[in-house]
Amino acid sequence: MESNLFTLKWSPAAKDKLAELVEAGLTGGQISRQLSSDFGVHFSRNSVISQIVRSGLQLKGQSRRQIGEQRARVASPLLTSKKSLAKPRPIEPSPRADMLAQPEPAPQGDVDHGCRWMHGDPLDRNFCGADRYKLTRYCSHHYARATVETPPAKTKALDKWARYLSRK
Repeated sequence: MESNLFTLKWSPAAKDKLAELVEAGLTGGQISRQLSSDFGVHFSRNSVISQIVRSGLQLKGQSRRQIGEQRARVASPLLTSKKSLAKPRPIEPSPRADMLAQPEPAPQGDVDHGCRWMHGDPLDRNFCGADRYKLTRYCSHHYARATVETPPAKTKALDKWARYLSRK
């Protein structure tokens, strides 16, 4: 339900003046100030822009996105963040890729020590048996196959979460 104030505010004369000001290339704020002074009724910038959209008109000025891009180009180095000033780190080859490049060890059967990667049928209990990688249950080749490398950003988040949980 429209109020009478709205219908009085956007009279045909106000709409005509709005179209003239849009054609003149004024911004939404400038148009609202001009209409307010001409008609003696407060026109907010948002009200003006809404009426422009409803009328099918288009402001000729720059969009906020274009203005933001211009500001970003001329930003002072003092205002930029430390992250943008940091040199990009070179991409290091993943040790996982080296592990996968190793040939797959020959299975040694059911052994108490060594890699527990199972080959063939589980009833045969045919394990890899190669030397274990660190404190895992697999050799380096099978460890690389069994795990998924966590991206660095995710690792930071997980470390932060682990520190939070360890405080309790």
